[in-house]
Amino acid sequence: MAGEINELQFKPSSDDRKDPKHRLTVWAERLILDEHICALSNNDPAESIIARLNVDDIRALRPEPSTPDIPHLEVEWHEDPRPRAEGHAGIRDLLEGSKLQRRSLRVQLASLAQKGRVG
Repeated sequence: MAGEINELQFKPSSDDRKDPKHRLTVWAERLILDEHICALSNNDPAESIIARLNVDDIRALRPEPSTPDIPHLEVEWHEDPRPRAEGHAGIRDLLEGSKLQRRSLRVQLASLAQKGRVG
């Protein structure tokens, strides 16, 4: 995930799509070290950046165009039995709505994200 934060980094992976709730994997920063996130995600810490987001900000996002049938994004805990996986969570409902609405949510997430380095 080296470089700048962009909307493609908020596109659910094939593993995220296998999750019954189609949650984009995120981590609660206070419960896990950056290095453990990289190890659990099979990412090289030297090549990784961290996109920090506030849960309330995520929940406040609405897709454009906004329609009543599209739910707001939700952040929820993701049960993960792996060692050191405390803090595993997911952003739900990023796969809801039209292609335009899904992209608008990813763009909004990228604009909210504060970039940080691992470590």
